Amino acid sequence: MNKKKVKGKIIISSLLGLFLLTSFVLTASAVYSKFDCTYAGISCKGVKVTGYGTVLAHSDYVYASSGKELQVSNSSTGPFNLVTQLVDSSGNAISREVYYSDTIFVKVPKSDNYRVKVTCKDSSSQARCTGQSQVSQ
Repeated sequence: MNKKKVKGKIIISSLLGLFLLTSFVLTASAVYSKFDCTYAGISCKGVKVTGYGTVLAHSDYVYASSGKELQVSNSSTGPFNLVTQLVDSSGNAISREVYYSDTIFVKVPKSDNYRVKVTCKDSSSQARCTGQSQVSQ
């Protein structure tokens, strides 16, 4: 009878510990937010990394027809470089990587939905990057 109580306490403690660990990991990896910077009919979508722990994030999509030029901006503000790249709806890279605080203009090859992919170039598990990136027409 006593063994059952001990086993029950161990199981409950283990489940509680696993729950707390999982909730911390999910919170730590979700330190970015998407934003809409559309202005005067010019479609613009972005993503802002607000704290450490984000290794990869994407903005929402901007539609562009074939041959249209999109503006891709990166603003890295943390101790490690946040890097931006324009990708199509299939996840294929359309532009080179944009580093530091830089803006490039990319002529898209086909009519599609495009978004920015943001990665942290910190090789540690802390992913110590902050900043923001955006794509606009």
